Amino acid sequence: MTEHDTPNTITLAPEHRYHFVGIGGIGMSAIAQILLARGFRVSGSDAHASPLLTKLAQSGATVAVGHDAVHVQPGDILVRSDAIKPDNPEWQRAVLLGLPVVKRADLLGALVNSARGIAISGTHGKTTSSGMLATILLEAEMNPTCILGGELSLLGGNARPGGPLTLVEACEAYNSFLDLYPEAALVTNIEVDHLDFHGTPEHLFDSFRQFLRQVRVLAVLNGDDHRLRAMADIPPRAVLFGSAPGNTYRLVAPTLGAAPSCTLLYKDAEVGVLTLQVPGIHNLHNAVGAAVLALEMGASFNSVQRGLAAFPGMHRRFERLGACQAVAVIDDYAHHPTEIRATLAAARTAFPGRLVAVFQPHLFSRTRDLLDDFAAAFADADYVLVAPIYPARELPIPGVDHHLLVTRINALVPHPPARALSSLEDGVRRLTAAAHGATDDAEAFPLPALGAGDAIITLGAGDIDTIARTLVSNPERSRQC
Repeated sequence: MTEHDTPNTITLAPEHRYHFVGIGGIGMSAIAQILLARGFRVSGSDAHASPLLTKLAQSGATVAVGHDAVHVQPGDILVRSDAIKPDNPEWQRAVLLGLPVVKRADLLGALVNSARGIAISGTHGKTTSSGMLATILLEAEMNPTCILGGELSLLGGNARPGGPLTLVEACEAYNSFLDLYPEAALVTNIEVDHLDFHGTPEHLFDSFRQFLRQVRVLAVLNGDDHRLRAMADIPPRAVLFGSAPGNTYRLVAPTLGAAPSCTLLYKDAEVGVLTLQVPGIHNLHNAVGAAVLALEMGASFNSVQRGLAAFPGMHRRFERLGACQAVAVIDDYAHHPTEIRATLAAARTAFPGRLVAVFQPHLFSRTRDLLDDFAAAFADADYVLVAPIYPARELPIPGVDHHLLVTRINALVPHPPARALSSLEDGVRRLTAAAHGATDDAEAFPLPALGAGDAIITLGAGDIDTIARTLVSNPERSRQC
């Protein structure tokens, strides 16, 4: 027996107010929106103002910018994310008052485990797969409740109140997915990540095994992933998908470009063609996973086709923001080597010219642990700019910085030329100049004049999107771009 052998037992209490510390976070805000829609009282604070914070206030939440003990009141239930530390003044106030303190994952478990939960997990692709599945379920008129890890324009954000069918992302960071006991799950892949928490790859793999033990009815697994194929006997029932022979559902005859497509087979019999409006072979695999789970949950294939064709993409997932002069500007959340490779490969199919990858490493520990994989991930780029590491929850690690990654990229043969940026503002300045036909040759900075057919793509889970959005949206900058 382990601590995760029984479902989460938290019961939602309408007589209490739920106070979220870090309510503006993508996961926290989605849960808060669902509670508001169900009539619960919600308050919260966040370090920074944001559109999500504004939306919560408009929906009836009491929100504040900045953390302060005064925000916590007697009778509250305090909800925290794993990023919130015990020295937070609101957490300390809750302890002083003897208030319940629960993790975000606990509350998510309460919503999922009491409903017909569908959980999407995996190292890569879970946000996009969740958005695809949400779009399919809406098209199939199955009225899903959605709690997503990204914003989907069709939902008007990252959450949708609906019926008992509850679609959520299940993240392996901090083992938060082990609070979930879903009816069905989709696992896209398993790769080494989050070693700052898991410590070893085997601990991570064991966590995925435990998650599959907690699936109540059906797990849809990427059968092309050797680790997942080896775990297929764990859940009550597993269905495998992928492009390799032996999978129950197979992706064949893929075509790439701006509107990729593939044929879906079931036990080698043709089901039909799936077409997307988001590029990349990885998105075809995401789409097939979402399609298989929807079909197994009772959606018609016509609904699957219509839903995937209508899926516009997720916020910060190969998001086409506009242009700087004639140069396309794309933003993507990719922060793991596999994600970077997939995103740049998709960009290669979508743009005929040169690709400038602007990367912000996320976490000192991830940069250290996957340094060589990161260095090799930029092969499809023509030029690479690397911003300083976004620390998030971490303190610096001696000897680990963005210059180390630049050195490692340039040591590869062949390699795209890479240079370190001193700041995000430095990146905006250099890219603006390149889009206007200037070069940085005088500074030995290998960024040429850019033009029609070329693309700038920002990559990372921090605030690297600031560069892309400044290039296309800032009033002063847009007069230049």
